Amino acid sequence: MHVGKKETLYNKDKKRICGKSKPTAVVLAVIFSIWAWLYTAREDWGKFAFGLALIIFMSFLGAIFMWTASIIIYILVIIDTAKKPVMWYTNYYS
Repeated sequence: MHVGKKETLYNKDKKRICGKSKPTAVVLAVIFSIWAWLYTAREDWGKFAFGLALIIFMSFLGAIFMWTASIIIYILVIIDTAKKPVMWYTNYYS
């Protein structure tokens, strides 16, 4: 072991494990809503893009539709982030 040198971990597919934190992800979901999916963008990019496109599309229909879609997506982001196991975040690769 070398002093001051961080060991890089790899999973079985030779992808570097950078490790994310579940509590951080949940806090980001509560504070930033849909933008929290960018914390794990490699896995959640599709959800982020769909949610953002839905909010933008609903804004053309009217403010009430946009706010309704935003609230529904806000709840879904929190549920999606909270239901993932801790190991999913710990073994997240970059």
